[in-house]
Amino acid sequence: MYDAQINEFDIVIAGAGMVGASLACLLAKSSLRIALIDRKPLVQYKGNDSSELPSDNFDPRVSAVSQTSQQLFRQLGVWEDMESARVCNYSAMEVWDAEGTGSIGFAAAQINQPELGSIVENSIIIAALHKRIAQLENVFPITPFSIESFEYIEREDGSIVKLNADDGQAIRAPLVIAADGANSKLRALANFECREWDYEQHALVTTVRTQLPHNNTALQRFMETGPLAFLPLRAADKG
Repeated sequence: MYDAQINEFDIVIAGAGMVGASLACLLAKSSLRIALIDRKPLVQYKGNDSSELPSDNFDPRVSAVSQTSQQLFRQLGVWEDMESARVCNYSAMEVWDAEGTGSIGFAAAQINQPELGSIVENSIIIAALHKRIAQLENVFPITPFSIESFEYIEREDGSIVKLNADDGQAIRAPLVIAADGANSKLRALANFECREWDYEQHALVTTVRTQLPHNNTALQRFMETGPLAFLPLRAADKG
């Protein structure tokens, strides 16, 4: 890890999840010095073998990656690693109301495309991005870094932000990007206003093995008790 005792960068990105890590990879094409901080260490690899990416257990958290996002990941040099680990393309989507009042369906064939998108486990996306970040010369991962406070500093060359960690580390940059999730510490420290409310609902997320093949189709049914969705995954023993 990079030694961050009062070091200055052009940009600091707080949060090394899918958003923050993707942004770091995009900005790496510039000549800027970029610090990527997170409360947890980045995923580490001994070599460049894509087989090192996690593939033994399914992650219950998944994302539907559109073709446009696939192209972005290809440009970043991470899509091949994701495909090598586990990606499931979906070519159709069916959505209907349990009371029979309406339904709608989409199919890739209707728009002359091989698929509508892909279902990818979040852990695989993050692992591929972290692997790429380790190869970038102007992106400096600083982890763990738990933000304790920040302050604005006025200088002759303009204002700068200083981030202080709970272990005494400190880094500075003229631009700090908050990508640290729904419970953003930076948002709270900066007193950014936001609207939120409790739906008083709970969700169950799990992985199931079905008796019949899913035919690369995403299903969603709206019921009185809430929606039920099934997203296709690639079987662990395939590819």
